[in-house]
Amino acid sequence: MAFDDLQADIFVTTRSEHGEQPAAWRRDEEAGRVVVLTPGHNPEVWLHPSFQILALNALRWCGKLM
Repeated sequence: MAFDDLQADIFVTTRSEHGEQPAAWRRDEEAGRVVVLTPGHNPEVWLHPSFQILALNALRWCGKLM
């Protein structure tokens, strides 16, 4: 998979049979901020404390609280 967003800050990657791919990235978008988190395809991921912290911090960053 090609990822050609040169403005994105990739901060999590994943590996599969398709190679290394971005799993989480962020960027400023005009006056706002964007975070994309791709993990989370099942309830076990959403309930994991580390993922919950990651999601909460992403919301804080988007809200410019950190």
